Amino acid sequence: MYVKKLFYGLNPANKPKLSIFENKYSYKKMLIEQNITIDSACEHHFLPIIGHANVAYIPKDRGCKF
Repeated sequence: MYVKKLFYGLNPANKPKLSIFENKYSYKKMLIEQNITIDSACEHHFLPIIGHANVAYIPKDRGCKF
């Protein structure tokens, strides 16, 4: 019961979709997205997970976005 009350707003259908798109400009340099806020909870320990993430990749013929 406690878990259902704590996580009542979570719905897997609401997770962000990953989109794939063509690299039509043939961009070859590294793409960097910094300071992505992470706000979650550990389902085993019931503790918050709060932080920031940095993601970088070098595109080939396709790229991705959230």
